Amino acid sequence: MQRVLSSVLRLFAFAAVAVLGFSTPALGTPPTKKAAVSPKAPPAVDPVVAACGEIDRTLGKFGDLRKVEEWDFSPEEFVDAAEKQLAELEPALDKAKALLAGVNIEGCLGPHYMRAEELERYRGPLRKRMTEIRNALTLRKSFYGDVEFARSSFLVLAALYRDKHENVAAKLDPAEVRKVFDDMGVVADLCERKYAAYKKSPLLEGDLTLYPETWCAVALRREDFTRVAINNRALVLIPSIVSSPRQSIDRSAGFIDEEVASCLRDPKRLSEKLRAELLPYYEAVGLEMPAGLMDYIERLTVEAANLLEGTTPTWTFPEPKGRDARIEGLARKQITADRPNARTMKVVLRHAGWEIVKNAADLPTHRFRAGNILFQLPDEKWCRHVSFRYVEEHAGGGTYRKVDQVEIGKRFRWIRCK
Repeated sequence: MQRVLSSVLRLFAFAAVAVLGFSTPALGTPPTKKAAVSPKAPPAVDPVVAACGEIDRTLGKFGDLRKVEEWDFSPEEFVDAAEKQLAELEPALDKAKALLAGVNIEGCLGPHYMRAEELERYRGPLRKRMTEIRNALTLRKSFYGDVEFARSSFLVLAALYRDKHENVAAKLDPAEVRKVFDDMGVVADLCERKYAAYKKSPLLEGDLTLYPETWCAVALRREDFTRVAINNRALVLIPSIVSSPRQSIDRSAGFIDEEVASCLRDPKRLSEKLRAELLPYYEAVGLEMPAGLMDYIERLTVEAANLLEGTTPTWTFPEPKGRDARIEGLARKQITADRPNARTMKVVLRHAGWEIVKNAADLPTHRFRAGNILFQLPDEKWCRHVSFRYVEEHAGGGTYRKVDQVEIGKRFRWIRCK
């Protein structure tokens, strides 16, 4: 561009010399005395230079406008950015076209004129696209105004779209689930009648509340999502050993509590508890409880019991690390008090000496010894391995206060008796 402009200016300089009759002085000619020079008017703007420069600036604005489409804008931001660029582009384009009128210098006009036409062709489609986006934003704004009342209800079911095991819905009572169901029914009706444009769109990712398409997809499937919400109540009630037995057994090393043990012994006990819990929810929204749901729960419970039974022979009772006849006697006495029919097989201590616990000031607060008890109940095939702790509070002066009981753990593990 600079070379072209320089050539054009040199052409105009030579042309000016020829037209006005100026010539360079011959060599050896004595210099003539210069006359006083009066102030000159500002030189006229070369129309070619002006036109080419304006086109250059216009093309720069056009480049900025084209980049708008590549930026990661929200629709609202796109309209704002595009309108700003277009507002600067259109008068620049009109001015450049006016300057080009009647100018015929091929070195500048040819390439710039073609790009100026490109600008002109782009102006129409861009305005059309911006109109479409503006209309879409107007529709979206109207949609959100109509469904704002149901935002909290939508978030409950949308969370289930993200994760079928989301527990947020599991915390609702039957009346709250009914409100969610009714609110999304109103949204579904709006999607059917007023906002059909969003009806056939797929569920989207990201912030689900940003997309009317997701609102409609969730609302139109509210029965499915409500069933999931109700069934998630079962996740709160079903022991993890039933819902994910292998992971639960591995994580807990086979230790369970009494509630889990009673469920594993009697699968119908768990299914009846779940039925009583879930039925009011289904009745509240007028949906039928899925056929076979309770049978499925019972089958999972049986499978979990069998898996636990299979791991029982793999566990071994710990060897003693120390002895204390008094503490061991207290542990036996406590088991007999809690389980009169129990037969205590072994009591062992896990530590050779005392474990002393200190506070932040490095002063002792209490000491303890931990151990394990092996006992069997009359109606059980396996023995139970349970832990215990004997704790003495610090009494000052390096002494500790003796007690006459131990703390028996709440969880146990079925294990071989020998």
